[in-house]
Amino acid sequence: MSMFDDFPVVATYTEDQAIEDGALVHPYPKRFPWLLLSIAVHAQCERVAKKRYGDESQYDKVVLPLIMDAVMAVRASREKNPPIILEHTAAGTIWIKPNAKGGMTIMLPSDY
Repeated sequence: MSMFDDFPVVATYTEDQAIEDGALVHPYPKRFPWLLLSIAVHAQCERVAKKRYGDESQYDKVVLPLIMDAVMAVRASREKNPPIILEHTAAGTIWIKPNAKGGMTIMLPSDY
């Protein structure tokens, strides 16, 4: 029992609403339907792609290693109450949290 159980829910904000609003990005909905990125992580990966490769279309070269690092960190973690924190990624320090899609959302600490 939580101390908040007696309080009614005033509002909820679903991940699908966050996607519609542009706060979260579903970068590969068919390939990784369980993955969401905050708009800040997505934008940072685009900036890094442009800086490293001269072109934002090289986004996959930046974001896919980030995703794989996040997957490995989640699998290696014994943490029962995330976020899992990864430092020194293309997007800087990131937090990895479980999401309602059965996967993870990758975000900056400031996005939380």
